[in-house]
Amino acid sequence: MQEMLTFLIQLVKERRFCGLSTADNLRRELIYKLAIGDATHSQIVKSLPRDLSSSDQLQNVLDSLAAYSNPSGMKQGKYVLRKSCWKELDLYHPRWNSRELQIAEERYYRFCKISALNAQLPRWTHVFNPLRSISNIATSKAVLQIVRAVLFYAVYSDASSASRAPDNVLVTGLHLLWLALDICESERQIHAGQYGMDVVQHDDESWVVLSSAEEAFPILTYSTELVSPVSDKVKKESMLTLLVSLMHKYKEENDATFSGSKYCNIPSLIEILLKKFAKLSKECMVTLRQMAPHIVPSTPDHTSTKESLGSSSDSMEKKAKARQRQAEIMAKMRAEQSKFAESMKSSENEGHDVTMLETDVSSSTGVVSEESLPVCSLCRDSDSKSPLCYLILLQKSRLATFVEMGNPSWENPAQVNKTVSVKREDSTDSSVSGSSTSEELVNDTTVEPSFDIDNMEVDAFLDFSNEQHPLIRYISSFPTGHSNSTADENVSLEAIEADIYSSILNDLFGSSNAHIQDSDQMLPSNTSNITVDTKRTRSPKRSVLGTYVSCLSAKHRHSSLYDVASKSSASVTTRNRFGPVDCDGIHISSCGHAVHQECHDRYLFSLKQRYVRRLGFEGGHIVDPDLGELLCPVCRRFANSILPASPDFSGKTSRMVRPFVQTLTPQVVTTTSDVNRNCLQFPRALSLLESAGKIVGESKFLKAISGKLNETTNPALDPCIRRLAMLYYPRSHSSFSPSKRLNPSLFLWDTLRYSLVSTEIASRGRMSSHSAESKSCLESLRGELNSSSGFILSLLFHAAHSARNLNRLEVLLRFEGIQLLAGSICSCISGYKDILNATKRKGSLPSMVDPASEGGLFPDIQFWKQCADPVLAQDPFSSLMSALFCLPVQFLSSAEFFIPFVHLFYVVCAIQALITCYGEETFDRSNFNDCLLNDVCKTMSGYDIAREYFVSKYIDPSCHPKDMVRRLTYPYLRRSTLLWELLRSSATSPLYDGFNIWEGSHLYLSNSTQDGSSSLAMELNGLRELEDLFQIQSLDLILQDESVHMLALKWSQHFCEDYNPRKYRGTLFSTPAVPFRLMQLPDVYQVLLERYVKMQCPDCGSVPDEPALCLLCGKLCSPSWKPCCRTGKCQNHALQCGAGIGIFLLVRKTTILLQRSARLAFWPSLYLDAFGEEDHEMQRGKPLYLSQERYTALTYLVASHSLDRTSEVLRQTTISFYD
Repeated sequence: MQEMLTFLIQLVKERRFCGLSTADNLRRELIYKLAIGDATHSQIVKSLPRDLSSSDQLQNVLDSLAAYSNPSGMKQGKYVLRKSCWKELDLYHPRWNSRELQIAEERYYRFCKISALNAQLPRWTHVFNPLRSISNIATSKAVLQIVRAVLFYAVYSDASSASRAPDNVLVTGLHLLWLALDICESERQIHAGQYGMDVVQHDDESWVVLSSAEEAFPILTYSTELVSPVSDKVKKESMLTLLVSLMHKYKEENDATFSGSKYCNIPSLIEILLKKFAKLSKECMVTLRQMAPHIVPSTPDHTSTKESLGSSSDSMEKKAKARQRQAEIMAKMRAEQSKFAESMKSSENEGHDVTMLETDVSSSTGVVSEESLPVCSLCRDSDSKSPLCYLILLQKSRLATFVEMGNPSWENPAQVNKTVSVKREDSTDSSVSGSSTSEELVNDTTVEPSFDIDNMEVDAFLDFSNEQHPLIRYISSFPTGHSNSTADENVSLEAIEADIYSSILNDLFGSSNAHIQDSDQMLPSNTSNITVDTKRTRSPKRSVLGTYVSCLSAKHRHSSLYDVASKSSASVTTRNRFGPVDCDGIHISSCGHAVHQECHDRYLFSLKQRYVRRLGFEGGHIVDPDLGELLCPVCRRFANSILPASPDFSGKTSRMVRPFVQTLTPQVVTTTSDVNRNCLQFPRALSLLESAGKIVGESKFLKAISGKLNETTNPALDPCIRRLAMLYYPRSHSSFSPSKRLNPSLFLWDTLRYSLVSTEIASRGRMSSHSAESKSCLESLRGELNSSSGFILSLLFHAAHSARNLNRLEVLLRFEGIQLLAGSICSCISGYKDILNATKRKGSLPSMVDPASEGGLFPDIQFWKQCADPVLAQDPFSSLMSALFCLPVQFLSSAEFFIPFVHLFYVVCAIQALITCYGEETFDRSNFNDCLLNDVCKTMSGYDIAREYFVSKYIDPSCHPKDMVRRLTYPYLRRSTLLWELLRSSATSPLYDGFNIWEGSHLYLSNSTQDGSSSLAMELNGLRELEDLFQIQSLDLILQDESVHMLALKWSQHFCEDYNPRKYRGTLFSTPAVPFRLMQLPDVYQVLLERYVKMQCPDCGSVPDEPALCLLCGKLCSPSWKPCCRTGKCQNHALQCGAGIGIFLLVRKTTILLQRSARLAFWPSLYLDAFGEEDHEMQRGKPLYLSQERYTALTYLVASHSLDRTSEVLRQTTISFYD
């Protein structure tokens, strides 16, 4: 029935070939296509009939009714129908199908907020004269009988059975009736114009006085005719009576349901039809006055008034019901708010023991209380005793290396494949960290040991070393002696560090200021418990290293280190820095959802069981439960570990999280009042390092640490530490755990260091976007930390800080590191030589401290080597983080000591930058002839080792030389600012700000569109702002400083003496704050295709069938495996080039292959045609142009480590091999 009614409407109103011009037909067809959904240009052309698709008017008509949406992210450029053109939607287009029509109706309601079945009624349009009589079909008596039958079955339908005239048939019948009435009105107006008849028309609700010629339209003549029904149970009905009955029926049943919905409002549609009948026919008007006076009033003068009163009464009734519902909702909300306020008052009354000072600080700094912590995403139990943890993603990164090496260019393919080799040399060193080899140190027996340890430490040291080296048993150079004194069992590591902190302050400022310390970091009940035996003080000194070895239990000492070497590599190589072996560092990120540790373990165990039994589960094709990988149960993002939400590991009552850097106490202010804030404060940092290195080695503290202590443990850290050990040492991490030398704080602190570095690099591309918003560099960096994922850095910092004194090994590791740092920075000696000299005299070295043995693979040895290296050979921000890590924990919370250390390593950074610039031939040295550092830098640049070690690829000859040096210090200041803001932050819970990855890419894009002069000016303004923040002098004053000159001279000499005999020295890159960029690509794809489609593989020399261009380094690879070229496969190359991350452009398909270890996904093409469309496999043959917006979005995904945190990428990710 519905199909027949639809056919009648189409038969009468269709104008495709009888009455419409080409432009009108184009407009109608385009609206039909765009009503279904936004479409690309090629989709629109394909959907048009052949005669219209080739029309010259196509583009003009398309632009007039649709707006073009630029391609962004994974979306192509598409045309969107303008809002004003929705009113031209034709619901009876001949090419509609049921699904398309439903989509169009839903989209119409979304844009116009009204049902299309009520608004888009079929209309009569003029046709040329030969087909004008076709309108008689709609106004015929046959159509009236059909519509009347539909209305009859709709009114007298049985509720228990299916209606013979359902709503869809009824609506179509009403639409046909409206078309017939529209024809009548149109023809009457034409007739009146031709024959001069008066047409009296008042307002929209009144009627028109017509002549008796209305009998020419049967639809009006027989609308009031009463028809006898077949059954006697039903009274006689006319079309008008059926319409009125139907209107009342639907109003009573479905008015509340259909009012304001996307479905047709049938009562409203019938009311419009009745008004139209009354307007066109006097007889119909009289009949309707009797049946429905509220629609057709008795007198025309009061019609509008009464109807408005009736409609207003209905609207008032609806508004009253709405107000009642709102009142009920508000009452519930007020009840909930009162309950919450009462609970807050009760919690405040219970916590009266908190001092007013703490309350003020917490309220002013945004303290995160326990109530704000999210509940477990798995069990939703807020009363569980299991520790709450956040899901995190730990992933390897080489972002810093790619920025240092610069992005490759398609125009110079010969420069590719150099990124990996340079950094790889920097990670290994087969020689001793000093001026002598290990054999020379063993054979030389004239050097006396630089420290002594007592008999207990000798026994422990020898027991440990005998397991590793048979000849160590012959060493007998350590002094002997016994002591019966034991340490107090109640002494804690926090108390020992507090006493060391007081001793250092006493040594720096005198006894009058020894009491200056942060009360929140001290434990007064446990202080002053360290006693010193007068007899014991006469015995030889202890050493930090000896105490460290003696604290390793016999069980852990028996673990053979040779197993580590055999599992790690065939040839033993050592590293002079602590960090992952095949990348720059580990980046941490989080989706912000929390789980209980027990819930996480149970959930992961269930996934493992399903994985073993080959039972499917969500994400089972991309996660490996054996490695701790899963998808977040809330947002379905990738995660591979957990991090405790509470930073307190001591087991005591958890205190409120407060900012780490507090306001200075009055005593500290008076102590530091004599410091000139216009001068560099690095001498204080040097004094602190020297004093700390001396005091941490005092016997009374080492004896207390080696005694019985109240050590703490934190099982919630175990999953994170295990995952970090797998990433740092992928081949030997299982052998470290038995030796108890997987120092948790060291792993967490290094992860924090690199995460700050990578966060700073990712934020560089968005620096220019803040200029439009009048935001400073400091505000932009704060905004980076306050982003939706920035909270995890604050949480990681608190976890790493709390883990620094978990046990005595953690404390002794740091104390040995501070001694080595003090020796390297203050005395310019490699403290590691003292360890070697102390144990070499009897012909052998213990494997624990021998750099040429397998002991150098352990984290503690690598960290000590890093601390002992010359300070000019290290990244200044890494040295700053190492110094803050090694110092007693109380120093990190003191603002007066942070700035001096920033000044100290700023001097290091400036000297490195100046040496780097002097090594460039294009650099103008004439501006530095009058500075004291000129001779030092000139001498250093003359050495080959300095020119090869201090390198930069961003020296700009057009920039002022002193500004160029300052620009090279900008990254250090930005990272120090991030650390400073992190110390002052108290946010340890996520901020769900709805930040979208494409919004971030849009901000990232704005930096690339700026010219060089504005970018340089903004960079210098940011530099000046951060220099003022840290109270740093101008560069001219620093270069003229005598103390800086003396330090530069000593540090340079130390560097040359230490690095000259090394075989592998590595490279230290100095870079300004340049954003991360992928490979430079040509604007036209044809140029890229001609260059690479027939290029030979650099490894095997053959032409790959499916060439894939690495956008990180520029190497030509292939996604398919070849036995002759294993390194050329995309997955293998990604492991070598990007630490598992690979971005490949498939040359023959124009799409992007995203490789993450074994996981791969496809990204849309970077090259689009003139209409923003892709050309998959170049089938259409259109010219393709580089989409900067898409390329920038991809660049931001890589820079922000978001490939596994973006749902658009994860939905297309698989682990299957690429065919």
